[in-house]
Amino acid sequence: MCRVLWTIGITVALTACVWLMYKTANRWVESPVIIAMDETQRAVWQIPFPAVTVCPQAKINGFLNLTDFINKFNEGLLTKDQKELLAQVQTPCKIPLIIDNNNEINESNPTTAIEDHALDLQEVVKAAYLQSQDAMFEPILTEEGLCYSFNMMPAAEFFREGTFHAAREKYLKYNISKVQWDPTRGYDDGIDEKAYPLRALGAGKEPGFQVHLHTKTKFLHSVCNFMGQGYQVLLHSPIEFPQLGKQSIYVPLDSVVQISLTPSEIRTNEQLRRSYTTSQRQCYFPDEKYLMYFKHYTQSNCELECLSNLTWTGCGCVEFYMPRKPDTPVCGMNKKLCVKGKAAFLNEITAGVWKRENPEKKSGNKADHPCGCLPSCMEIQYHNDKSRTELDLELMNRYLKQERPSSTEEDNDSRNRSIIFIYFKHSHYIPIRRIEVFGTTDLLASLGGVMGLCMGISLLSVIEFFYWMLVRPWCQQIKQKDPLLRSIKKNSRTQNADAAVQYSRYMEDDAAKSQR
Repeated sequence: MCRVLWTIGITVALTACVWLMYKTANRWVESPVIIAMDETQRAVWQIPFPAVTVCPQAKINGFLNLTDFINKFNEGLLTKDQKELLAQVQTPCKIPLIIDNNNEINESNPTTAIEDHALDLQEVVKAAYLQSQDAMFEPILTEEGLCYSFNMMPAAEFFREGTFHAAREKYLKYNISKVQWDPTRGYDDGIDEKAYPLRALGAGKEPGFQVHLHTKTKFLHSVCNFMGQGYQVLLHSPIEFPQLGKQSIYVPLDSVVQISLTPSEIRTNEQLRRSYTTSQRQCYFPDEKYLMYFKHYTQSNCELECLSNLTWTGCGCVEFYMPRKPDTPVCGMNKKLCVKGKAAFLNEITAGVWKRENPEKKSGNKADHPCGCLPSCMEIQYHNDKSRTELDLELMNRYLKQERPSSTEEDNDSRNRSIIFIYFKHSHYIPIRRIEVFGTTDLLASLGGVMGLCMGISLLSVIEFFYWMLVRPWCQQIKQKDPLLRSIKKNSRTQNADAAVQYSRYMEDDAAKSQR
């Protein structure tokens, strides 16, 4: 009975030990890295102010009466040249007309049409300031057409050599001598307040950013954008290409919008690069993932490059705003459905829908993950809270006449204006850091604790086990095989026997003397 109980006890202890060790090891394998708050705060002037990209909803300047063109198209009164012109402006304007497959229309480069017919920078941005100093915008092509960006990396620091993009050839020509910030190292030592990318040296409106926008009434075409007139604004990292289709802030005309920022900086210990694979830590260090078109890796840049490659492979062309090689053609309206299909396909892959609908594809197959765009191990995001009020047109009109008495009445028109304030809510923030849950030392300590709790095993017990099972038998075999050791052992036994006899005689003599 005692043996049965003892066997049951050992079995229970051994089972508990194996199960707890499995759970501990499994946690180390599946979730070795966690994201936790850092121990110290950082100041907002240690990171760049976000890049600000503004896209006007008015896409076409006053070179044509768009409403009249569309009415004539619906009535079948347009000439072939007029239809081609309408097809060109359809891309940025998103006009819902069925002219995609019209054989009369020649395929033309939409990029040229967008650049030729878009609003100039001076017609959109009237004034911009950061810390009460003039701020400079530069044009850039996005999926929303021609937009204007502030505080982005210059084109030479943004795109790789050999990459063709209108921004590289014509735009993003910021007048700066040197970029003094790196996503990994931060800002260079000994910088001043004009270091690029620009920073906000505090919280609140005064050291923040403000921009005054204006759209003339003659540029407002209700048929061009049925979603309303105003501006789309995107706040993003200076090393990230603006993609307004993913997230943007809508700023209507005749409004004042205040946007307060809370930065979220995620950093990763360099030790994780050596100890864990990218799949374990779920991020790429800046030099681990090479992008063909962009010098800086971000998840957004990677996804845009992947979409460009998928579109080129499947449609034989790319969208007008995508980075590409110089000899890659730009898709026209007759490729619109193909381009949309590739974008939807990429979304399905990202969400895992395509894999679930095609279970025969193995997870190791590269077709399952054509992008492999993990987050960056070093990234900055800007979370925002916004509020909006109506612009006082009468007060704005008096201000414009006072500030610019020599300007024309059209330039001083207070209508169709918007003012945006962007600033940090607090002067300090707490970064987020990727750290390892279990290091090798922690894992060994946890496993050792489980074994000690359940089995009473310690390192000394393990050493003792190996000694009695391996070391001692091996030593005995060596002694038996060595003739010298056997001779020494034999002589030792003989000497020990003689010594024992002499000792016995001595004790007997001593006892006899005592009896006398």
